Amino acid sequence: MKATQTQIEAFHSIDPATLCESKNVIYKYLKANPRSTRQEISDGSGITINRCTGRVNELIHDGLIVVVGKKLNNSGRLAETLEVSE
Repeated sequence: MKATQTQIEAFHSIDPATLCESKNVIYKYLKANPRSTRQEISDGSGITINRCTGRVNELIHDGLIVVVGKKLNNSGRLAETLEVSE
C-alpha cells in the first residue's frame, strides 16, 4: 500500500525532540505521582491524552514504567495505574 501525500507530510512534520521531551515529562510525573492513570498523567502534565497514551506505551515497551494495578477513572471504568519500574 502506498502512502498518501498527507501521510508523508505528517510523518515529516514529527519533531523527534518533542517525542523525547514528552516521554521525559511523563517519566518525571510518574516518579513524583506513582500509581497514576494515563488520564491523570495527561491532566497533570498538560500533554494531550492521545500523545500521552502513545508515549506511555513506548515507555512500557522500553521497560521504564510498569502497570501496577487498576482503579476507577472519571467515567467509572477501570483504568490501568502506572509507576516507574525499579
